[in-house]
Amino acid sequence: MFRGWNKKTNKYVYGYLYSEHLSNSPLYYIIVPSETTIHAGGIIAEHDSGLYCVEEDSIGQCTGLKDRYRKEIYNGDILEFDAKEWGSDKSNKFIVTWNERHGEWNTGGGANSECSEYKTIIGNIYENPELIKNCAQ
Repeated sequence: MFRGWNKKTNKYVYGYLYSEHLSNSPLYYIIVPSETTIHAGGIIAEHDSGLYCVEEDSIGQCTGLKDRYRKEIYNGDILEFDAKEWGSDKSNKFIVTWNERHGEWNTGGGANSECSEYKTIIGNIYENPELIKNCAQ
């Protein structure tokens, strides 16, 4: 599952990620809600029912993890930890990223399966860039 920012609705949309490259045009990134049927001819425009063009730099994949309030965590989310439990020396805020070397999501301190009760999503890098400077690396 993916999410991406749609300028027309001014909000995140969730579903499957699809890209379309029409002749002499830029690459379009489209979110197809999971309940939408994809026809053999493919998807060619946002005006098709239930399809949303999204900003490329806003696209995030679902990690399969949830925060303390059971909200799904996506790549690019900014998490805050209970500093008494899992905070680092630098900050108790972390940006969710994919760790290619270890083949896992990096969500900051502690093992992903152990610390969901201490994580809270406080924003994301697309909507809240001002939070990035306070995050541990």
